[in-house]
Amino acid sequence: MEGDERLPLVERGPENNNRGDAAPAISTEAIQKEADPPKERLRGFAARYASYLKYQAEHPEYDLEAERARMKEEAKAAWVKQRQGKETYFFYGTLMDPGIVQDILGLEAIPVMRPAVLRNRGHLMMWGPFPALLADQRPRVEVKGMAYEIEGAATKDRLAAYEGSNYTEITSLINFVRDDGSLEKGIFGRVFKWVGSEDDLKSGTFDLEVYKAAKAELEAGEA
Repeated sequence: MEGDERLPLVERGPENNNRGDAAPAISTEAIQKEADPPKERLRGFAARYASYLKYQAEHPEYDLEAERARMKEEAKAAWVKQRQGKETYFFYGTLMDPGIVQDILGLEAIPVMRPAVLRNRGHLMMWGPFPALLADQRPRVEVKGMAYEIEGAATKDRLAAYEGSNYTEITSLINFVRDDGSLEKGIFGRVFKWVGSEDDLKSGTFDLEVYKAAKAELEAGEA
């Protein structure tokens, strides 16, 4: 493991020569300076707190708890509105199959989806035959998939039910792929990330065609 360059090394002398792999001596003063928060941060907090106390004194009718409740209700209303509106979803597993999306969402026609990628968002591992996105974890690689616009909270809830409790929705930047392979400017959309136990995951890749063939064979055997 590389040393921490932030910590100054004490100059060597006859009384404190380091031998072998022994760690260099570090002054307690340096450790204390590292632990103390910057004075600028303390001054900034003090200024904000003083401003808050001044506002409270000038506006005795101000109710902090009521304001927090109001902001919470506004956030909830905004979330409900977002769920009812149109959002672009990125699929990287079985939902890349338009037929499965049609069945899950109860669509009359086969949905038209577009190739897309997630860039530097995380990487995939496998949960049995299903891929799982480990978001915000290294290595951050390009994840290929398909994107589709969905409208309505009830329709989106169907997706969540299909994905199950080991996955949850997050906001992510999605880049559509042009016919020539270049990427369009990213847009914010939704993707399901893994929230189950990482002990259940293994390295591997997901092949949609292999999955579809295995699924068809299984269904034929049950017929």
